Amino acid sequence: MTCATCATCIGSDGLSVGTNCASKCSARASAFSWSELATPLRPTIGGLGAGIRIKFLVICHRDLSCTHRLSILSSQTLFRYSRTISRTAWTFQLQLALSTGSLDICQAFLSRIFSRTCLRIESRKEACGALLGRCLGVEASSDPLMAEVMNSAPRSISAAVRKVFFSVMMASMNIGMSSPYFETFSISKGAAAKVFSLIDRISPINSMSPDGKHPSSINGSIEFKNIHFKYPSRPDVKVLQGMNLTINPGETVALVGSSGCGKSTCVQLIQRFYDPIHGSISLDGENIKNLNVAWLRSNIGVVGQEPILFQTTIAENIRFGNEQASMDEIIHSAKEANAHDFVSKLPQGYDTLVGERGAQLSGGQKQRIAIARALVRNPHILLLDEATSALDTSSESKVQAALDKASTGRTTIIVAHRLSTIRQADKIVALSDGKVAEQGTHEQLMALKGQYHDLVMAQVNSANQDEPMVGRPRHLSMTSDKSVEEDDIRSITKSFVPEETEQEEKSSMMEVLRLNKQEWPYIMIGCICSIIMGCAFPIFAVLFGEILGIYTFTLAGEKLTMRLRKLLFQAMVHQEIAWFDEGNNNTGALCAKLSGDTSSVQGLAVEAVGNIRTVAGLGREKAFHDDYRKELLPGLKLGLRNTHFRGIVFAIARSISFFAFAACMYYGGQLVKDGDMPYANVFKVANALIMGTTSIANAIAFAPNFEKGLAAAGRIFKLLGRKPQIMDPTSYTMEKWVTSGNVEYSRVEFSYPTRENTRVLRGLNLEVRQGQTVALVGPSGCGKSTCIQLLERFYDPISGSVSLDDRDISSLTMSSLRSQLGIVSQEPVLFDRTIADNIAYGDNNREVSMDEIIQAAKEANIHTFISSLPLGYETRMGEKGAQLSGGQKQRVAIARALIRNPKILLLDEATSALDTESEKVVQEALDKAKEGRTCITIAHRLSTIQDADVICVIDKGVVSELGTHNQLLSQRGIYYKLHRLQGGAR
Repeated sequence: MTCATCATCIGSDGLSVGTNCASKCSARASAFSWSELATPLRPTIGGLGAGIRIKFLVICHRDLSCTHRLSILSSQTLFRYSRTISRTAWTFQLQLALSTGSLDICQAFLSRIFSRTCLRIESRKEACGALLGRCLGVEASSDPLMAEVMNSAPRSISAAVRKVFFSVMMASMNIGMSSPYFETFSISKGAAAKVFSLIDRISPINSMSPDGKHPSSINGSIEFKNIHFKYPSRPDVKVLQGMNLTINPGETVALVGSSGCGKSTCVQLIQRFYDPIHGSISLDGENIKNLNVAWLRSNIGVVGQEPILFQTTIAENIRFGNEQASMDEIIHSAKEANAHDFVSKLPQGYDTLVGERGAQLSGGQKQRIAIARALVRNPHILLLDEATSALDTSSESKVQAALDKASTGRTTIIVAHRLSTIRQADKIVALSDGKVAEQGTHEQLMALKGQYHDLVMAQVNSANQDEPMVGRPRHLSMTSDKSVEEDDIRSITKSFVPEETEQEEKSSMMEVLRLNKQEWPYIMIGCICSIIMGCAFPIFAVLFGEILGIYTFTLAGEKLTMRLRKLLFQAMVHQEIAWFDEGNNNTGALCAKLSGDTSSVQGLAVEAVGNIRTVAGLGREKAFHDDYRKELLPGLKLGLRNTHFRGIVFAIARSISFFAFAACMYYGGQLVKDGDMPYANVFKVANALIMGTTSIANAIAFAPNFEKGLAAAGRIFKLLGRKPQIMDPTSYTMEKWVTSGNVEYSRVEFSYPTRENTRVLRGLNLEVRQGQTVALVGPSGCGKSTCIQLLERFYDPISGSVSLDDRDISSLTMSSLRSQLGIVSQEPVLFDRTIADNIAYGDNNREVSMDEIIQAAKEANIHTFISSLPLGYETRMGEKGAQLSGGQKQRVAIARALIRNPKILLLDEATSALDTESEKVVQEALDKAKEGRTCITIAHRLSTIQDADVICVIDKGVVSELGTHNQLLSQRGIYYKLHRLQGGAR
């Protein structure tokens, strides 16, 4: 080879210089000799041999500094793992780098290529390696390179090198800064895959599809042919096994049998919530799979055992049954369901908001609204799943008469445990082991003396002699934790009016920092590294300062977020029950505070998805879909507007550093040209400026997030700083105190915080002795459930006191108080955990053994069923216990109450959802559990409490009558009338 300047021969190996070459040319040749180094390697540059050869020559090259050698070797090592880089791209970029005569530029290209590859395979680890290669290849040796080029290269070459160098440096820097965003893209891709998979999934039962037949008329003939079925969540348990049943048009058919025998499954199959595994269900001779799903469900009216209402007005809840219903039709259906009278007494009538899940109404009132909702659509097929189970005696007879009238001319299927409600059915079908065991009329089945006869006799034997032979059903309690006194219902006002949203307060930065004080070591390290990064750019602190700064700040932020959510959730669950009654603290709003999502959108989604069976049964999927879209649109428009604005701000912020650097270099070039400043100083100032402006740009880009963070912190700290109105006493020292079981209510007056004008208890006085069983009876809304809630200290009375063993319960810690109480409510609440976990949840103060769980299950008559499941006690319950029948859920709840061995047992119609066989065994277990315990029972069915030591009749918030069953009958008062009303329903 010849020298480019003097044409003197230079050694072909690129390692020697001709003796006749001038010293200046020697320096230039030495500076650029490394570019010839790779010449013989070009044919094999894409292979591993190239890497080995380069490493060997690099190590042996006498003109390379340690930094240069380390830089090349690090990139070659990293390149071994980037096998997705094409040979063409690699060769092209290397040739370009070689043509510039710059080792550092070559290394920058190598690092850039590797960085791109790392991002493609979505690996932060390799991305950091690329950043390391960039820093080693460009930043660390930039000053020596530029000094050498400036001193050796002609002006044209020097200018070209500078342009290429800074272009590559800027590109490498931006690639390095963009790497964190690729992680976001990667996470988004993973989340989007799941979302799009769900969106693209074609449901085999699509109620919004126009496909399927729309018959012009319907007779109501239903036929089950050899039906086999098992739930998808329990594929090893067959619920129906070859069931055959024919229901004629206009016929009333009752399904009876033990819990889990398949009664409710038949109802769900008719609505096509599921499809059978084998067999078919026909409507008027047509397989329901061939019918349009929406059309099918629009011709079916359903009233379930647990009424589901939505957070809207009473009129709208009834109109959910028929979107086209007029106000007159709504009122007419309410009258048929015996709901019109109490609705008319409300201040806002049919425009009254029912609250979340109908929480502002009692159980009986919710049930009557649900019945009205079913009747308003005038269905051809009526499905009743214990439709009158939540009604008191006076309402039940009227509603039952309305249902009997509504059944006329309709095909009606009734699921019942209480045989008195189906005695007049045209056909009674007894199910056993997923098959029809026997069918016929009441008289025919009694004559057979089979399963139905045994069920009837079991009820007869469990009833008092004063009761009819086939007793009316025992009902669920009428009151929820916000039950309403019907006689004074006009007072319900402001609880139904949405409260204005409170003004959100921003939090001060110091509050956030105080909460983040446990992460001060991380924050200090991050600050120090950031300072080093800004002040010592020429050294390797750039790399370590950036990485450690991001890591430590991110770690501190993640820990702060986790701690805030933990404290926020802890603050929520420690609030008093009255706080949850407020409209601003519904499920959607509270979830939003934890997750940051829009509360209205999330609340609507929770309501629709959580009650999907009711939504689907009413055929209102499209309505909820439209409402959901309506809630999303304002946020979408605002989000798009903010996105464009923030995009512009973000782009300007990111561009500031480049404009500043360009201006600096231009001005610096003028200074160098005029000889006012050496180039090295200009370059140092330029580097310092670009790093400073980059930090400023980052701060500007994230300013909106900072503002939102302060607003969110203000909301969080407001809740964290709120002290519950019901708290443990500060001077209590008896944590292991155990009560004897004496309970006393003394002149108790109470009204719910959301309905302060409605006095539920008005000077109630009641004494319960140790070991006594006291039954509370009375009309819906009289205050029975309120007494239990005051004893559990969900609320505090306005005046008067509730005492245990002559100690006011307000002087006890809530943990010590509630550990003495065991409760079984009318609507069992179970969690999506295993059966064992749900039972053990009854006592969280200790580790509950498996033997104790099994024993409690045996006492609640649920052990045999659990043992028959493939996973036994490890079977998951599903959301809200959806995988079990109502009776099975109730028995699990009873086992959960017994596991803690409470001193006081609170029963709110604990056996209401059980079939006759299970009820008898469970009632015996409860009678045994009552021994040695104080027991307070709420009941509407008087036959369940006739053996109570004391029966307390509550009317209008006070104790009206008190005594034993016989004593109260002899007084011929309210209890006598209730007893006569139940006994007269023979």
